[in-house]
Amino acid sequence: MSNFDFLSAEWNDIRETATKAEPTAIPDPRTSCFLARQALELAVASKPSTSSWAEQPTAMAKIRSRINSLMRYRMRSERLGSRMSLEIASNSRN
Repeated sequence: MSNFDFLSAEWNDIRETATKAEPTAIPDPRTSCFLARQALELAVASKPSTSSWAEQPTAMAKIRSRINSLMRYRMRSERLGSRMSLEIASNSRN
């Protein structure tokens, strides 16, 4: 059972990608992030072209920018956590 089972056959590619992202959230957050981004990009790309929002090139740029900043924040947090673990380990040896 997935949180994305409600998506119909019309959006099957989005549902499949989002469903793949779900189980990797805890064991492999980076993979989950990339799959979630792919699902989001598929969703935005499948938005009907009659919408004025979808036709604005800045809208996609803003979405990409926000996703990229979240990914950079996550990677910085992971690196900081690794450095802190190394410092704690070296301090415990002294």
